[in-house]
Amino acid sequence: MNYILKDVAVNYPMKMMLMLIRRFTKRARRFILNFYFVPISYFIIISSFAYPAYASLQQQTSVTKDGITWTFDQPVPVGQFINGDYYVVGPVTVIAIDPPPGTSTPYENGSVLNLPTPDNKSGFDSRLNDGVDESWWFNASWRVYPPIALKAGDSLVSSISLTQSELHTLPEVMRSGDVNISPVRTVSILTVLSAPVSSDAFRPSYCDRSQTIYYGSNLQRDLLPSLAPPNPANTPQLSQFESWFRRPWIDTNPFLFDVPAEYMPSYGQHIAFADSYVGLLLSLDFTPEEKVNLTNYFVQYGIDLFGCLQAGYGWPAFGGHRSGRKMPIVFAGILLNNEPMKNVSALYPDQFGEDMQTVYINELPPAGTYQQAWQGAKVVYGGHYGVHYDGTPVSPGLYGPFEQLQPADWPLYGTPPNQEQLGEAYRRCCTSVSWVGEALTMHLMQAETIWNHPAFFDYADRWMFEDDSQAVAEIYAQTNGNFDYSADWERQGQTQYWLQGEFPQYTFIDDMWHAYRGVQPPQPAAVTAGSSGGGCFIATAAFGSSLDPHVVALRNFRDKYLLTNSLGREFVKVYYRYSPFLAQLIRSNERLRLLVMLSLFPVVYFIEYPLLVVLLFGLLLSGAVYGRKRSTRIDNTQT
Repeated sequence: MNYILKDVAVNYPMKMMLMLIRRFTKRARRFILNFYFVPISYFIIISSFAYPAYASLQQQTSVTKDGITWTFDQPVPVGQFINGDYYVVGPVTVIAIDPPPGTSTPYENGSVLNLPTPDNKSGFDSRLNDGVDESWWFNASWRVYPPIALKAGDSLVSSISLTQSELHTLPEVMRSGDVNISPVRTVSILTVLSAPVSSDAFRPSYCDRSQTIYYGSNLQRDLLPSLAPPNPANTPQLSQFESWFRRPWIDTNPFLFDVPAEYMPSYGQHIAFADSYVGLLLSLDFTPEEKVNLTNYFVQYGIDLFGCLQAGYGWPAFGGHRSGRKMPIVFAGILLNNEPMKNVSALYPDQFGEDMQTVYINELPPAGTYQQAWQGAKVVYGGHYGVHYDGTPVSPGLYGPFEQLQPADWPLYGTPPNQEQLGEAYRRCCTSVSWVGEALTMHLMQAETIWNHPAFFDYADRWMFEDDSQAVAEIYAQTNGNFDYSADWERQGQTQYWLQGEFPQYTFIDDMWHAYRGVQPPQPAAVTAGSSGGGCFIATAAFGSSLDPHVVALRNFRDKYLLTNSLGREFVKVYYRYSPFLAQLIRSNERLRLLVMLSLFPVVYFIEYPLLVVLLFGLLLSGAVYGRKRSTRIDNTQT
């Protein structure tokens, strides 16, 4: 009787549990094979055909954009991106370009395939000159001539040159009293895709051979503030900047010798001014419909810059040449909720002038040596070449930080009597004044954390709030009157005097700063990089929201374990390069989205509850081993 009771109370439940475990593991394997890998693979393959039909695209033998015509050897499907640029579904052969590219000096109307060039030299026009002959920045070997066989992934950038009489006569964008140095009038881009895309697709960056596609329908336009203009009479029209940003800004020559002069500045400081005006204009209470075009054009510029960054090109500090490239990327990243763009500083350090040229003085090596600058400032100008992300000067001395020294000890550039304090001169003339609007735009979008370089914002505050009257007098005294920064356009606390007489609404940045720098804008906060942002393209597409707890868990794992080491950062770069394509497939197919979501649950639970998952796995494994041993003992006993 005792034996029977023991068997019923102990052995029978154990046998039942082991049987259930064996059945579970067998069925689990079958389930994973039949309902996980096979369906996901099937739907990915099927969904890869979920593009606009070829039949919806017009077959054309040529395309014309802004005065440039490409002629093909046969009719090909032609489509347009959201910004108006054209694409063809390749492969295709271009048999003629009009106006035709020159085949000898001065090599006008050049076409270049797949920027950036390996040596960063231009192939558009050899007449490069900024007051001295800079033609050594031209390389004719990068030019291409019809017939040009193009395949999916290619971007053909074609140009129209200025005539000789027009050279150095076009007014510089944002400073009409200066002239643009480039011999190139305008540029158009022909992109070759492997398949059609929807009409709201942005053109992939002309530097991006993997052709990441972003979509206007994904723009979070409600993140743009809607503030009253503080000075309506001195507020520019959106149309002015739409006309400048509508066409491609080509930004792959270190000194902008070959920009399209009709609509793009040829100096980094002026690019930063243009960015500032766009960002602040889009922060005003224009209607959402009125903001659409300029927002699209500016996001396209950010996409272009980010693609060039991914291709190995960057804009490290060099006086006033390298400002203005980070803000469009971050702006685009915020509106697209694109994590790599928002994390651009972490993924690509030492690539932006604004960040390399602003530094807390206690970070200068040896760290902690300096607590304040000669005039008491805690955040200082990083010098002509700036500092690395860890505060180490790129080139100490003449081209590095200097405000830790007294003015009498600042290194001088040139030979007597033609010498200048290179650092202080560029700090006041060519850099700081153009960063104010960028910093204010990010503040209005509540994106200081996303920018991920606090010294930049503190430096902008210093420029606008610090009274430099005593400092200017002290510099003059310590240098025996040789260096005088008392002119209004050289003084801190303003941006307008650098633009006065050069741009009609020259007080706009100052007006916006005085009205809104101290105000926390009443609109939804932009999601922060690495904390409440998009995190994972695939997970966000699967779970439907970047704020879903499962997406947050994956993002936190990335921040804690991947972005903190070089191997992890490389993995993240690769993931961000290819995952947008898969995410778009997932979003477009509900069944695929459900399958991917189910497949991600185990990964998320392992990240969130690693001990519990390990314990559960251990119990299952122990049960299976025990069951096998038990079964073997029973078989041996029966034998």
